[in-house]
Amino acid sequence: RYWRDWSSDVCSSDLFDFLLVRAFAAAPQRYAAEAAEFILGNRHRLEAGYTGDGHWAARELLAAIYPHVSPELRQRLEAVLLDYYPRWERSPAGHRGYGSSQRALLSGIPIELLSVDGRRRLAELRRKFPDEPEAPRETKAEWVGPPIREDAAGKLTDAQWLRAFETYHDDTVRWRRPLHLAGGVHELAGLLRRSTKADPLRYAKLAVRIPDSANAAYFEAILGGLDEATDVPAEVVFGVCRRCHEVPGRPCGRYICDPIAKHAASDPLPDDIADLVAWYAVEDPDPERGGGSVPGPDEEDREGLGLLNLGINTNRGRAASAMRPLLAAQPELLARWSRALERLADDPSLPVRACAAEAILAVLRHDRDRAVDLFVRLSAGHPEVVASPAGEAFVRYATITHPDEMAPIIESLLEGPRDYERRAGGRLACLAGFSSVWGQSAANRAMAGSDSARLGAAEVYAANLDEPALRDTCDAALRKLFVDPSADVRQEAATCFRSLDGGQLGELRELLEAFAASPAIADNPRDAIDALLKTTATLPDVTGLVCSKVIDLAGVEAGSIASAWAAEMPDLAALAVRLHSFGSHEGRQVALDLIDKLCAVGAYGLDSALLTFDR
Repeated sequence: RYWRDWSSDVCSSDLFDFLLVRAFAAAPQRYAAEAAEFILGNRHRLEAGYTGDGHWAARELLAAIYPHVSPELRQRLEAVLLDYYPRWERSPAGHRGYGSSQRALLSGIPIELLSVDGRRRLAELRRKFPDEPEAPRETKAEWVGPPIREDAAGKLTDAQWLRAFETYHDDTVRWRRPLHLAGGVHELAGLLRRSTKADPLRYAKLAVRIPDSANAAYFEAILGGLDEATDVPAEVVFGVCRRCHEVPGRPCGRYICDPIAKHAASDPLPDDIADLVAWYAVEDPDPERGGGSVPGPDEEDREGLGLLNLGINTNRGRAASAMRPLLAAQPELLARWSRALERLADDPSLPVRACAAEAILAVLRHDRDRAVDLFVRLSAGHPEVVASPAGEAFVRYATITHPDEMAPIIESLLEGPRDYERRAGGRLACLAGFSSVWGQSAANRAMAGSDSARLGAAEVYAANLDEPALRDTCDAALRKLFVDPSADVRQEAATCFRSLDGGQLGELRELLEAFAASPAIADNPRDAIDALLKTTATLPDVTGLVCSKVIDLAGVEAGSIASAWAAEMPDLAALAVRLHSFGSHEGRQVALDLIDKLCAVGAYGLDSALLTFDR
């Protein structure tokens, strides 16, 4: 019974105090004196309670033990209670509640057991705080659903829907019977969106009847439902978009172009709908035209996705992205949107430009010279736009036919101020090196450049090692990257083994040997081991060298499940058994040596592998 000494001034944790308060309250007659001493040891323990009432557990304990403690302990407890005012009640912000905690604790004690002073003080506090304390309710989370039941939505008439739009015009949370929370406009809009997806033709007709005064969320919900629905005639989509475009203030710019791009890509686009898309791409005021914003550090870590994510959450950016599938399917739109594309290339918002790169990427399919001119204009002085997904894809494709225009863009990426820009530059430079003399020079600069540029180079060479025409170039580059000063670069270079089959592994014996002798094997042994495990071909003899090196690196940690190296040991044991069973004579000897080494370090999982060996 380790709670005997409560005289210490050292306060235990809140959780510890709470658990003991509840334990004492469960057997008050037996532990009344000890519980009283526990409280007297530190008045902070009176704060044992719940979210709804921070003193309730202590109140219950006092009520339970008071009839069983001696008069002397009652007197001491009451003296503590009459002098008890938590810090909050003594602060300027909490002065109106001064005495409320004392009232809650005193009122739980049978009044006949209080002294005259205690009764008098309780009476004063009851006049100040007339409401009796209530037991705290159970705290629970509840989903705030729509104000209309989900199963009733399909039974509503159009007139009832329209009345609901008028009734629920804000985000006020309401109580729906039985006691369930019901939301307002956005919860109802979510229900409308799901209903539209299930029955798009019906709700497309309803959209035309929604008054201008309705909350824009309802128009957006129908547009979103049409975007998610399948087999919706393009003309139905056009009709809803025309109606939403007529709403005063044109508040639906974020969603109005998506269903057009999805359902109309294979159908001729009417002139007014084409003009509608162009209007939102270049005229919508969102985002503000005060200048280009750039993503923060978190977005930078996402390989240029930050700029694109910012863009598609703006009206102009969303419309520019919607242009891509439409331009890809309907080249005749290029002439109609010529002026709009030029304005997008000059948009002051960099996130919008990242989205515009998607539209210009589609132009590359139909008019490469025009697309390159637009992209050079779009990316001038902004390597972060080039490093966006569409920007990097554009440079990758355009370099084949327009190397002179793309060369300075790649150079600017290699010298970019952000890691993800330099990494994209490394990728593009090395890809260019596969097809041109200039590209080879750029690839060499990437290999000698920043850590990020070399990381991009490692991605390219690792991904293309299995291409016969590129193997020699990738092999030579990977040998250098295996000994790179950066652990991240070495780890990425070691992913080159992921796409190789057994026959290719045998052909790359020297590369595997270089890998086993390099620091890269300590950074990423897993991909090489996986490649050896999954091959159905005969294991190359160099398998033993790779496995032996990993065992040496693991050392005594090979047998500790607390070590990451232990996770590699069962696979090494399996490779050793397989090498002995199906390898050459030299391979069998290597396998026996491996098993000896695994035994010497007490490798985790070796016993299971040897059972297979015995069979």
